[in-house]
Formats: sequence, structure tokens, C-alpha cells
Amino acid sequence: RGVSFQHPEILAHAELVTSTLSEPYYWKLPEQFRGSMITAYGGQLKYAVYYEARDETGPSSYEPQVIIKGGPNRSIMMTRHIPGLQIGQLTRHEIDMTEHEWKYADGRSMTREDFMDILFYVDYILIKASHGNLMRHSRISEISLTVAEEGRPTKESEKAHQIEKCDCPIGYSGLSCEECAAGFYRLRTGSVTSASASRVPIAAGMGSCVQCQCSGHSSTCDPETSICQNCQDNTEGDRCERCSPGFYGVVRGSPDDCKPCACPLTNPENNFSPTCVAEGFDDYRCTACPEGYEGKYCERCATGYHGNPRMPGGRCEECKCSPWGAWPGPCDPVTGQCRCRVGASGRSCDLCMDRHVCGAAACDDECSGLLISDMDRLYRIITDVTLTTPLPPPYKMLYRFENMTEELKHMLSPQKAPERLLQLADSNLGSLVVEMDQLHSRATKVSADGEQVEDDADRIHKRAEDLEQFIRDTLLGSKAAELNQTLSRRDGTPDKSLKEMKEEIQAMLAEMGKRQLGGKKSIAEEEMDLAEELYQKVKRLFGDPHQATEDLKAEGKLQEAQDLLHSAQGKMKQAGSLAEQNHANLTGLERKRSAVSAVKQEAQDVLGEGERLLDEANQLSDNINKEIEDLEEMEKELGPLHVQLDDKVSRLTSGLSDSLADHVHDAEEHAKQLNESAAILDGILAEAKNLSFNATAAFKAYTNIKANVDAAEKEAKAGLTKYALGPEVPVKEAAQGALQKSHRLLNQAKQLQNDVKGNHKNVVAGLKGRVKAARDKTKDLLKTVNGTMATLSAIPNDTAAKIAATKVVATDANATAIDVLERLGDLNLRLRGLQQNYSELEDTVNAANQMIQDPEKNIHAAGAKVKDLEDEADRLLEKLQPIKKLQDNLKRNISQIKELINQARKQANSIKVSVSSGGDCLRSYRPDIRKGRYNTIVLHVKTTTPDNLLFYLGSAKYVDFLALEMRKGKVNFLWDVGSGVGRVEYPHHTIHDGNWHRVEASRNGLNGTISVYPLEGSMAGMMPTPASANSPTAYTILDVDQNAYLFVGGILGTVKKAEAVRTTTFTGCMGETFLDGKPIGLWNYRERHGDCKGCAVSPQRSDGEGIVQLDGEGYAAVGRPTRWNPNVSTVTFKFRTFSSDALLMYLATEDMKDFMSLELSEGKVKVNFDLGSGVGSAISANRHNDGSWKSLTMSRNKKQATVTVVDIDSSAEEKIVATSQGSATGLNLKENQKIYFGGLPTIGNYSMTARSEVTLKRYAGCLREIEVSRTPYNLLSSSDYTGVTKGCNVENLYTVSFSKPGYMELGGLSLAVSTEISLSFSTLEDTGTILLISSGNKVYLCLLQPYLSVMLNKGSLEVLVFTGSHSPRRVIRRPEQGILNDGKEHSLRIERLAGRSFAVQVDEEPKREATLPNDQPISLQRIFLGGIPAEVEQTSNRVNVPFQGCIWNLMVNTSPSLCPFENAEIGQCPNLAPPPPPPLLPEEGEPEKEKEESKPLRPPPTPATVTPPPGPPAVTVAPTALEKAYQFGLTRNSHMSFAFDDTKVRERLILEFELRTKEESGLVLYMARINHADFVCLGYDLGHGNISGCVPFSINDGNWHKADLLDVVGMVYVGGLPQNYTTKRIGPILYSINGCIRNLKMDFKLDMATPTSSYMVGKCFVATETGTYFDGTGFLKAVSSYRVGLDVLIELEFRTSRTNGVLLAISNQANDGLGLELVQGKLLFHVDNGAGRITAEHMPEGEGFCDGQWHAVTANKLRHRVELVVDGKQSQAESPNARSNTCDTNDPIYVGGYPHGVRQAALSTSTSFRGCMRNLKITKASKTMDVQFNKALEIKGVQPLSCPAVAA
Repeated sequence: RGVSFQHPEILAHAELVTSTLSEPYYWKLPEQFRGSMITAYGGQLKYAVYYEARDETGPSSYEPQVIIKGGPNRSIMMTRHIPGLQIGQLTRHEIDMTEHEWKYADGRSMTREDFMDILFYVDYILIKASHGNLMRHSRISEISLTVAEEGRPTKESEKAHQIEKCDCPIGYSGLSCEECAAGFYRLRTGSVTSASASRVPIAAGMGSCVQCQCSGHSSTCDPETSICQNCQDNTEGDRCERCSPGFYGVVRGSPDDCKPCACPLTNPENNFSPTCVAEGFDDYRCTACPEGYEGKYCERCATGYHGNPRMPGGRCEECKCSPWGAWPGPCDPVTGQCRCRVGASGRSCDLCMDRHVCGAAACDDECSGLLISDMDRLYRIITDVTLTTPLPPPYKMLYRFENMTEELKHMLSPQKAPERLLQLADSNLGSLVVEMDQLHSRATKVSADGEQVEDDADRIHKRAEDLEQFIRDTLLGSKAAELNQTLSRRDGTPDKSLKEMKEEIQAMLAEMGKRQLGGKKSIAEEEMDLAEELYQKVKRLFGDPHQATEDLKAEGKLQEAQDLLHSAQGKMKQAGSLAEQNHANLTGLERKRSAVSAVKQEAQDVLGEGERLLDEANQLSDNINKEIEDLEEMEKELGPLHVQLDDKVSRLTSGLSDSLADHVHDAEEHAKQLNESAAILDGILAEAKNLSFNATAAFKAYTNIKANVDAAEKEAKAGLTKYALGPEVPVKEAAQGALQKSHRLLNQAKQLQNDVKGNHKNVVAGLKGRVKAARDKTKDLLKTVNGTMATLSAIPNDTAAKIAATKVVATDANATAIDVLERLGDLNLRLRGLQQNYSELEDTVNAANQMIQDPEKNIHAAGAKVKDLEDEADRLLEKLQPIKKLQDNLKRNISQIKELINQARKQANSIKVSVSSGGDCLRSYRPDIRKGRYNTIVLHVKTTTPDNLLFYLGSAKYVDFLALEMRKGKVNFLWDVGSGVGRVEYPHHTIHDGNWHRVEASRNGLNGTISVYPLEGSMAGMMPTPASANSPTAYTILDVDQNAYLFVGGILGTVKKAEAVRTTTFTGCMGETFLDGKPIGLWNYRERHGDCKGCAVSPQRSDGEGIVQLDGEGYAAVGRPTRWNPNVSTVTFKFRTFSSDALLMYLATEDMKDFMSLELSEGKVKVNFDLGSGVGSAISANRHNDGSWKSLTMSRNKKQATVTVVDIDSSAEEKIVATSQGSATGLNLKENQKIYFGGLPTIGNYSMTARSEVTLKRYAGCLREIEVSRTPYNLLSSSDYTGVTKGCNVENLYTVSFSKPGYMELGGLSLAVSTEISLSFSTLEDTGTILLISSGNKVYLCLLQPYLSVMLNKGSLEVLVFTGSHSPRRVIRRPEQGILNDGKEHSLRIERLAGRSFAVQVDEEPKREATLPNDQPISLQRIFLGGIPAEVEQTSNRVNVPFQGCIWNLMVNTSPSLCPFENAEIGQCPNLAPPPPPPLLPEEGEPEKEKEESKPLRPPPTPATVTPPPGPPAVTVAPTALEKAYQFGLTRNSHMSFAFDDTKVRERLILEFELRTKEESGLVLYMARINHADFVCLGYDLGHGNISGCVPFSINDGNWHKADLLDVVGMVYVGGLPQNYTTKRIGPILYSINGCIRNLKMDFKLDMATPTSSYMVGKCFVATETGTYFDGTGFLKAVSSYRVGLDVLIELEFRTSRTNGVLLAISNQANDGLGLELVQGKLLFHVDNGAGRITAEHMPEGEGFCDGQWHAVTANKLRHRVELVVDGKQSQAESPNARSNTCDTNDPIYVGGYPHGVRQAALSTSTSFRGCMRNLKITKASKTMDVQFNKALEIKGVQPLSCPAVAA
């Protein structure tokens, strides 16, 4: 009343309102301004006000303008005051919705928290309506409140500011976390609930969001009332706390809590009671059986009813017996048959029997019975007569007669008549006789011709033999003998002259010409030519020399020459003796002077080097001291890190049940911090090692100094001298010249002296001594020269050229004179400083003279200084001791940190919370897997989406993968092990029904199997029928390792997946997942993308409470029982294991005087305890590690302990008693001390200080029902455990290891055709029995019992099969084909084939087959692994050594059962493989290397220092290239493509080409249709992979080969495939072949010089070798960005034909850079740290670098020093600015040159390198990066992987 609406205003009339209300008045805003207004923060409340009154100021003027009430409890009120309004004016207000200027009702300033609390829920908004005094009316309009919404800004709606978006903890949602998330409800203050609230700050009255308490059967509830919604798993109630009608059970949180009531069956047709109640733990009673049903489960019919309700479709029906035909009483309860009276029949007895009427009266009497009999007889007669139609004819018989008639007609026809047949046979016989006669005549003729030919051949052969004999006798016999006799007379003169011999030869030739030789003309001519040649040779060799000799002899000159020769020899001897005498004289003359000079110089050099090294040592010492201080500071910082680490671990292990996501997040952050700390500590450790290495290097340098000084001392004492070749100028002349020069110098000195006296009298007095010394030195020199002249005067002039030592004397004299001249000239130039210079010169001369006069003294002084250096080095080594100690501590700390990380990961893997994904949650994991033939995948999934990727495991190198995906709701299992994709679909039902399903998939070789178990819904509990399929034959091993890609639920788009897998995302809930039996912690992911949430835990198997399994790497610690009696203690638990040696339980006091332990020793239970006065110990007689449950009870009463072990299955019992020594009776365990089960912790010093009697090997097996002093323990409730999981699963253990001689026995098998045996093994020993399968209790290899044996014998794998008859058949694999005892995983497959043979395959090598005598099955009863027991005899001539190593995944056609074993660790396998090389970690910004590559081709070349073999010098011309030959493989996608008309090759196609390569695999040729349905691939792989078109011989020998392929269609790619080309049917050989191809021919025209397209194809050289060829015009960009930093090591090898060129360069745009280059034949290594270039230079010897040989280069930058080693020779340089030691680059690395316009600060040439390069490695911080030229980012003028050989 009094309020009206006049658009657009609302009016209030004061006179009408006053009757019902009193001032002040307020407008209450409508319902849309009520509720949550969180997003109104930062907005504005707008309205317009108009009023009319008498006065502007009145009682209401002091009331707040705006009042807002709200908050979680609607109890907070805030106000806003605005100055008074003017009468009669429309005033618009815009009030900011922030806490500023808002007040509480009591006037206090509003805080932001309370302001947001009010906006959390606004109860009402009031705007003042009364203004002034005596108001008449008031108006309000244009009311609005700005509220933000999600969306994009537009012209109409601008972008909102000041809207907060908080990262909410689990359970909260909304922009300000003001709402409870799905699955949570708000717990108000004062509410009573059993759930703990999330630990987040909350406002008063707001309450906290806690998880819905729905007993594990619903994930949603009402956010206000907490009543559960949509209860699952057949539950109901506000908390889903009871089972729905028709179900029974106790609700505990498991999906199978409520089981359907089977009354008596679960199907609706046979479930007759809608309700039931539970009875006992696992039983029930149906409570609403309908009428007619009775029994506990309504399983039988009540009295008066019949039927079988326990059969599907059966039910109980009322017995409806006839009241007149049935006896009173119930019918049969099953069939319903009533008990009929006499004469009645039927199930209800309502029918009369024959000849009976109603009741029991019979009609078969003398009257009616006869009539009835007559009627029956008449009826039979009538029914026997057919009155309707005639009888049907016998068509069947008629058809048979007709067929017989036709056959007879045919047989009796004229053509088939016997006469006709005889006539035909007679005519055929006649023609046959004629033909035989013709053949006989022809054979006779041919025989005669053959005899004639034989006679002719014999006659020709005889004539040829006669001719041969004649030639031998005539030409080669008598005549040649006579000629030889003529020419070999001893006196050297032939019997006949040459003219006579020639005449005789001509006569013989004439005689030969007269004879009738006929066809021997050509032979005769040839003989004539030979004779002529022989004549000329004889004349040349014997005739002319003999004649000349005779002439000399006649003249007598020969004797004169002989005499001259003897005379010359005598003079040569005399000259030699004189030369030796002269040499000895000169050597004695100069020995002392030259020796002293050499020693002086060497001593000075050594002392200088020693001083320099001492300075470096001092600098190193200072650096070490500084590093020690840094390490001590870091050690202090380690303390808080350890505290933080312990706190993190305790929080991780204790808080998993509170708030899982928070703890998982904390664990991730914690692991990241730990990894960073470990990296920092590793860096500190590396620097400490470098310091110790530097000190060691300094000490070695000091040792070298001492060795050099000793060598100098030895050289001085021995007085060794050196001399060169004699000078061209005679020694006398040289000495005279030197003497004259000395006189001239002396005169100049005198002249200078006079000048000094004339010009500077004051200075001359001070110079007299020095000039006198110079004069004396000159006189001494003159005297020495005169003495030398006197000695030389005796030397003959003719031997001066042969003497060498005087050259040194003359050179020394000349040098001394020049030195004197220079010193005197300096006196003239520097007169004013002569006195000071003179004193310095005098000291220098005295020191030099003293050193020359007494070299031994100087050497001893140097030795003393070296001794001081050694002492200094010892002092430095002493200082290094604390560093080494700190280094050990750091190693231990790092190992402990790594152990903690592993424990954290293991704990994360044990988290069983499921993961929910909306399609964008993608997670990758670390696979714990080894390659092999057998794999299993188990996962739990719940989804409503039909297409999902559930699981994907892909190799990082190969095409191998495993995958589970959903297609239209059905689960598909896909795999590829290298020979093609296998796929099997589970066809029986779909799983996208929103229920949980368990998917199990396994792969055994080529066979894949999949099963799906419904866990919820109507099909829950059904046992599935497995589906299986096979993949293409060939490879069976899945090549994956821990670097593989593993995704559970979707896959990242950046990872290349297999083409066969269609889906990439997952929507739904993913539960527990296992790979090869090992759990995958879904929250322990390696990488995550998208929004991942939790969901309800997947259904679990109903394992008993308290059962835990330890994995052999963990332990559990529990507190001491509260009630602890030191004198009496009991320990009871049940265990199940295969472990031979392990610690079961251990407790000890702090000082370890009192302790008690239970352990397994060789499978036997052992007890140890000590009460402080001596150890008591006992061990069981039997082994208890057979995999069955055992109950162990240990009772101690003072000093005596009794251990009882009971086998639960067989009830067998064993007792052992132990008594401790001494008098102590109590085990004084304090309250804070712990009891350990399964092992001891390795972090800290606990395990190091355990009692020596206790084994430290951890337990692998199951434990349950643990009690200590009657206090029960659940290990999973402990605050300190690792490696412990719920449940027990030791049945399916496929791994066994042998660390010492032992064996394991399994049940037998029948080795029939198609039987396959496979296993995997790893070992480091070259001999041992892997597998032996025998036929009886004893094995006699030499007798007739069948067996199969697999063993290693000195590295060879031998497989023997003996069937019981014949001899054993064997297959041997030699170690030359690959080492098997390398500690790596190897697989073995044995298959018996049809056709009396068997095959053996090792890894994926070709099969090796051997024959067998027959195909009969072989019955083998016993299987032994790793060896044989002692009672089994194996007598053979081979050594039987037990196997040491691991064997796993033994698979046969049947599942063998486990039998006895000894020293076999079942379920455990140590890693025997060598550690992998450290991963390459490029600098920041370096491009990621291509991850997917082919299978390994060959081992990389060893980067050793090359000693090049001698060879011809390199040519400077370009290498010879082959015409029309093309090099492929320069990159992964090198290729040529050729388009052609495919219609021409549909029926027939022939390809021909030539290939040269040394690679093992690569793609040569590929053509396919668009859909790849028809394709041809020619690729080859000698290691692994698919071969579509196979070349049946080895072609990787470097020679040319031809290959032909038929029947192909499609488009042809040669050498490789384009980068964007995707194949579907081949793999993994998709990369270009590294080789040359030429002469490619097809049925149509094809020219390799003009391809359709070409990419990265080079030229082929005539001869090649390993390397990359640079043609001198371009460059190669190897790395996109690289930081040089402090230190870097570069290694490479090169061969060049150019004296200038850039090898490697990296530089920033400023001055920092590094470069390797050839300049004018020298190799220069430049480094610029920003303060100037440092250069190390190497000048080669001989022909230089252009010698055609490979040269090894090592360039090392060490802060401000550079070292260059070329072919083993070192040179170095150092910057004077030691503080400038960092080369700050983040730029590309160029090899062989660099692009135009790019600045290089560390190069002096821009010429590109020409030649070959290989093995480029860049090492930084112990991480080596191999530069792959064929993967370069940019290539120009470079041909990778192919280098022309020198010979080319």
C-alpha cells in the first residue's frame, strides 16, 4: 500500500506508507538480486533516486544509503553511507562493489574476506527510500548490479576485472572456491560427522567441504543435506549403507558388497522372492517366498505343488488332481503326476483308460467287451483299405530300372561292342609294330654312325699323339739339346761360329719344309719365330760381350784396372783412419764447453718451468681452499635438506588416506626437488673431482721436473756432445774470419771507451771495471781462438769438409762477439743509467759464470727446489683428504636421496585411486618392462564412450607396440613385434555401459589373447570365453625398454603412434592397471596434460584383511607393543614365499646387546636371539619356502625359545628349540624402538650396525595375521613401510634366478609335433645348463632314454634332442654369431616341426633346423631349470656346470606345475646387463634428436686416435664421381620419385637396378596404391624388421648387385620415401638406404637423370669410406644453439686437400666465440671469452695436412686456457686475463664453413673446408654429444655418410 509503478520508476507516497511503516524506509531489491554474487566483486550497484520533501535534512539523513545482508549463515550486514541528496533532483548513483567505504553495522571497516563472505550468499539488498524531513514521495529507477559471466568481451559486454580465480583444493570448486565440488557436501559448524574435513581455511559459519559418505557406492550427494544420490552396486539409504531389496550382504565399500538374492536363481524368471536377509558372514535367507514355494532359498515346491524352481524357467504349479480319478494326497513334487485310481489315467487322472468308463468300472465284460472287440476289428479293416486314390507308383524303383537300362544300352552299343574293341586294338597294334620297326632301323643307323665317329676320333687322337711326339723329338728334343750343349761350354766359346750355326738352322728348316707336314704349317711357323727370337737373344747375351772381353784381355787393360782398384781401396782406408783421428781430436777439444753450455741452458729452462708450475700449484691451492669453503657451506645447507626430506617422506607415507591428490602433488614436487638437489650435488662432486685431478696433475708435473733435472745431471756428467754435418767453408778459413771479426769488435770497444772518457768523465770512473771485464773477456776469447787455431793448423786441408764440430765453435765465437758489441753500444745509448745496468749485468754475469763453472751445484739446487715442490704437493694431497672424505659423504647422501626417490615412486605405484578423464587427461608413465616373447596387460575400466584408447606401449626406436583400444564398444588388442600388426577383438559384448570391467590381454610370441570380465551389472561374475589371433610370422620379441612410451588412457599428440591404432583419447574412469604383473600407479605419471580427476576405486578382489605382499626390496616397521614383558615374548604370523634367504622379523635394543630375529636360510626357518649374555640359535630341518602358507609361532620364556612351523594345507608340524647363553633372561626393548618385518632400511646407518648374525637380504612373499605379544599388527597401517602392497599373488611367478649352484623342477610334457617351448635368459657365465627335460627319474644321456637338453658350453648354445633311438640330434649356435653371456636379455624358442625335424631360434636370428628320426611324440616327465639335483645322474662327455643367472617366461603348450627346487630365487631377477651410457643432454635450446629410428644397424666407429697408414698424397682435384649413379641415405628421407602409367604394368612388370651398399638395412624401392592395398617394397634388414620384397643373398659387401622383382603396381619411390609420406603395410624399414643405385630400368622408359622429384640425393664416388664429404663450397649446421661456457672438449678426424678452410665455428654477435680452422697449412684453435682471442697453433711436419691421411684433432677449452692435440702432438695457449673464462654463446654450431653474413668472432678465414670429416664429438660436463651429419639442420655443399677414398 502506498507503492506504485509508473514506468520506468517505482513511487512511494509517504502519506500512505506512514500508516503501516515508520521511518526510515528502504527499497528491497527483487529476487534476482538474491543468492550467490561472488562475480559481482569489482562491479557496480547502479540506481537513480528522486524525492520531494520540505527540508533536505531529517531523521533519516543519518541512516545508511545501502544495506546488504548475507554470508554463509545470512548473519553479516554491511552498509554504505552517501552524503545527503537534493530535493527535487534526479540523482544517479554508481557504488563500487569492493570492500572500500563499506562498513559493518557497528561502523568498523569491512575486510575483503567478510565482503566476499557476504557475496557468497546475498540475503537482501536495501536502498534507502526516505530522504529529508517531511518527505512527500520518493522514486527509484534504473536499478542494476554488474555481475561477471564467462565469455568473450564484446561491444555490449566489456571485460570484467578484479574477478579472482583460485586454485581450489580437492573438494572445492568455483572461482573463489565457494562451492563444494561434485562428490562433496558442506559440513556446517557444529554438525556431527565421521568424516574429517579438508584442511583449508574457512569462514565462520561457512563450514568445510567433505567427501560424500556413501560407503563407497556413490560419488555424489546433496551438497547441503549430504544425502547420497544415485547409490550404485545395489545399495540404498542416506549413506548407501544397506543393500537394496533383493540383495544381501554387509556394506563395506567393495563393489560386490551386495550380492543378488538367488531365490533360488538370480535370473528374474527363477527369482521368486523380492527380498532376502543375510545370515552369517556369507549366507542369506529368502524372506518372501510366494505361495507354493518353500525352503531357505525358495528352492522347492510346497506340498500340493509341483515343479523344479532350480531349473531355468522352472516354477511351482498347483497339483490339479481329478477328484474322481485320483487318490487323495499330493502329487509328485517334480513331475506333478497324481496317484490315479484304477481305470483313470493322465497326469491329473482325469482321463479314462481303454474300455473303462467314469470311475473304476470296467467295460470289458462278456457283453460289451465282445461288441467293442468286433468294432475294433472292423475299424482296422476299414483303415487298411485306401478308398480315396489309387496306390502311388514306385518311382524310386522305376528310376533305378531306367538307369540300369540306359547303362546296358550303352554297354551293348556298336561302339562298345567287344568286336569293335578287338578291331580297334588290332589296328593300333599294327601301327605300333610299324613304328617300332622304324625306330629299330633308325637306332641301328645311329649306332653305326657312332662306331664310325669313334673310330675316326681314335684315329685322329693317334695322329695327334704321333705329331706331338714327333715335335718333341724333332724340335724340342735333339735339336734343342744340341743347341743348349753348344751354348753352355765352360770356356765360354761356342764350338761353331754363329754363321755356321745359322746355316745348320737354315738347313734344318729347309728339310722341315720338304717334309709333308700338311696341317702342321701354323705350328712350324710358330716354332720358326721362336727359333729366330732365340737366336737373337743368344747373339745379344753371349756373342757381343764375349768379343769385347777378348779385346780387353788382349790389350792388357783389365789388369791395370785391377791394380788401380786395389790402390784406391788402400787410400780410402788411410783417409778413413785420418778422419777418425781428426774427429777424436776435435771432440776432445769442444767436449767440456758444449756440455756445460747445454747443461746451463737446460737448467735455466727447467728452473723457469719449475717456478711457473709452482705458481700454478699455489693458485690451485688457493682454488682448492676456496672450494673447500664452498663445500663446507653446502654441507651446512644439507642439514635442512635432510630434515625437509624426512618430513616430506613421513608426510607422504602417513597421509595417503587423508587427501590423496594433495599428497600426490606434494610427492611430485618433492621428487622434483630431490632430483634438482641430486643434480646440484652431482655437479659439486664433479667439481671436487676436477680439483683433485688438477692437484694430481700438478704433482705429476713436479715429478716430471725432477726427472728432467736428473736427466740433465746425468747428461752433464756423461759429457755427451752433438755435432752436425761439416760446413761448406773450410774450418781454418772460418776460424780466421772469426778471429778477424773479434779484433774488429775489440777496436770498436776501445773506440767506444775513448768516446766515453771524452764526453762523460764523471761516468767513466764507474765504467772502468766493466770495460776491463769486457777487455779480459775478449782476451780470453782471443786466447781460446788462438789455441783453437794452433790445434786446427795440424788438420789436413783435404779433410776439412768431413769435420762437423768446428761449426759450433765458430758460431759460439761469433755470437759472443756480437753480444759484446751490443752491450757496448747499449752503454753509449743509455749513459745515465749505466751504473745500475752495470750492477745488473755484473750479477747476471756472475750468476752465469757460477752456473757454468759449477753446474752440479745448480743441478743440486734445482733438485732441492723440486723436493720443495714435492713437499708442497704432499701438503696439497693432505688438504685433499677432507675433500675426498666429503666426496664419500656426498656419494652416500646422493645414493640415499636416490633410494628415497625410488621409495616415493614405489609408494606412488601402490596408490589404487582411479583416474577420471573427460577426454583431455593424458598421462605417460615409466614402463618397468624387459623385451621378450611374453607380455600381459590387466586393466579396469568404466566408460560410456564407445571409442577409447585404453593402453598404448610403443618402442622409442622401433615399430614394436602393444595397445588396447575400444572400437564401437568392443575391446581390441593390437600388437606389432616387427613383422606386422596382429589384432584380436573380444566379440561377445560391449563395455561402454557405465559399469566396471576387467580387461586381460596377453601375448605369447605371435599369439594374442583377450578376455573381458564384467564386474558390475547383470553380467557380473560371468566367466568369459577368451578370443585369440596371430600376428604375421617372423618376429616374436617385443623390443621395448624403460625408454619406451607408455600411456594409460589416451596418448599425446606429439608422440608418433602406430597407424593401426585408430583412437587417441579416453573418456571415463581407469582403475588398477598392471603390465607384466607389475602395478602401474596411475598417479605416478611421468608427464601429464589436461584436467585429470579422481573417481571411485575400481572393484577389488576380495582378499582377506591383513594379507600383505612384500616385493623383496622393502620392509615395514611397527612400534613395540604397549604390554611388553622382557622375560616372555611371543611372535606369531603366517607366511608364504619362495625366497631361500631372507629376513622375516628383527628387533633389537639401541645398543644391540639384546636382539631377536627370525629369518630364512636356504629355505629353512632360523631363529637368533641374544638377551645380553650370549646368542641362542636354532634352524629347522625342513625347508618351508615351497609357496604354501605356513604358520610360524615363536614363544620365548626367559632363556628358552620354541619355534613351531605348521603347514596349513597338510597340517605337518615342525618344532625347534633354542637356548641363549649366559644368565640374562630379559629382552629389554624400549617403548620407542621398532620391530622390523621383511628387511631393514638402507637409508641411515641402521642396516650398517645390525647384528652380524642377521641376514640383510629382504623378504619377497606374503605375510598375514601378525601378532607380537598378543598385539595384532597391520603392516599397511604402519607409518614406516615401503615395498608392501595389499593382497597376495605368488601363483603366477615366471622368473627364477640362480646365484649359486641349484635347480628348479617342473612337471613334464609331451614333445609332439607343433609343440613349442620358449624362454628368456640372461647370464654372465659362458657355461651352464639352462634347460633339461628328461623321461624318467634318472637321466642317462648315453643310454636309450629320451631327453631334451639346452646348455651353454664355452659361449656356444647347444640344443640336443634324443628320441630314444638313433643318435642325438643337435643344433649349435657359435659365439661368433653373437655373445649370449653378456648379461643382456636373450630369448630361446624350440619348436618341433612336421616332417621329422625341429627348429631352434635365438632372439630374432634365423631359425636353425635339425632332423629327427620320426614324428612320434616324446613323453618327458621332468623339467629341470638351471641344473639338476644330486640324485639325478647325467653322465656324458660334456661338462655339466650349473647355470648362474636368470631364466623367465618359460612357456610350453601346457602349464607345468612347480616341483622341488634348491638355491633358486623364484620371482626375483637381478639386472646383469652392463649399465647404459649416460644419456646425451644437449645444452638448452639444442633441438631434440629424432627419437624414432631404425633398429640398430651396426656398432658406431670407435673414436680412437687414428694412426694413418702410409699412402699416396692427396690430389687437389675433385674426387672421381660415377656417371649415372646416385647416392641415397644423406638424410632419412633421401629419395627420387618417378611417375608412370600403372595400366601398363598391371599384368607384368620387371624392375632392374644395381645397388652398392655396406649398410645392413634400408629402403631401396617402394610403390603402392593410394590405399596401400597393393604394394611392392624392396627393403632389406639383416637384423630386424619386415621384408616385403626379399633379396635372397647378402648384399652388404660393398660390391654391385642386381635384383629383379615381378608383379607390382603403383607409384615408384627409389632410395627412400618423402617426409610427409605415410605407409600402412610395411615397417620398420622406412628410412633411406645408405648406398648407391644406378641403371634403374623398367618395362617403360625411365631416366634417373630426370626424376619427377628428388630430395637430398648426392653423387656416388668410385671408391668410398666412412665419413662426410665437404666439397669446399658450403657448410653444415649441426646444432641450432649451443652454449660453450667454461669448458668444452671437441674431437674430430679430417682429411683434406686444401691448406685453408673452416673446420668448426660458433660465435655470438659480440666477441665471444670458438673456432677451428686451417690457415696456410697450419691448424689454429681460437677461443675468445670476450677479453681477446686465445690461439693454440699446430704446424704439421712433412707434407702437411694435404697428405691424403686422416688426422685426429682434440681441442680442449679449459676456462682461460686452450689445448690442441693433433696426431698426438700437443700445443697450448693461455689468456693473461684469468678472470675472463666463460664463452657466452647461445648460437648455432657450423661445421665446414658458415653462411654468408653470419659473424664469427673466433675465425680468421671464411674459406669453406674441402675434404672429409668424421667422428665429431662435443663433450661438456662429462656428457658427450655425437654429431650426426645426416641429421643436420641445414646442409649446403656437404654429402653426409659418404666420403671418397684416397684411391679414388
